[in-house]
Amino acid sequence: MASGLRPAPQRPAQREPFVIPTGYGDHRIVLMVKDPWWLYAYWELDPSQERQVRSRVVPDEIGGMQSILRVYHVTGRRFPEESANASFDIALSGLANNWYIQVDAPGHDFVVEIGLLTTRGRFLLLARSNRVTTPRIGPSELIDETLKAHLAGSLSSAGLVSTGPRR
Repeated sequence: MASGLRPAPQRPAQREPFVIPTGYGDHRIVLMVKDPWWLYAYWELDPSQERQVRSRVVPDEIGGMQSILRVYHVTGRRFPEESANASFDIALSGLANNWYIQVDAPGHDFVVEIGLLTTRGRFLLLARSNRVTTPRIGPSELIDETLKAHLAGSLSSAGLVSTGPRR
């Protein structure tokens, strides 16, 4: 360069660190199957909806109110139109937003509700989950006909199954 000019040094671009939000403004509970014995639930509750539910509580019920997960066993039921086969409650700590739930029931259907249990035992629903089915243990009794034919052909060609008398 004849004039000795150089481009000005460039500063590296400063990136803002990405922060994962603590919430997305939803009001829901999601239920997932972990395995035949365990479920996993996570939730986000809109504080304004929770305040609205709390406003319906009479003062003498507020004192010992507890946040709970109510787990419903709903196999063979049209829940919530029909009552559940059984249910049990899990007391939650104030900061919990997810929970592993032991059900020990392969091949069964479950729904979970999150809510408040008043001192008088009244359950105030905040959100209801989707319905899930835990997997059965062992192979399925349902076998696709195409697979059945393929397996029979493979076993026959390997000489592991007799296809009839030999000539």
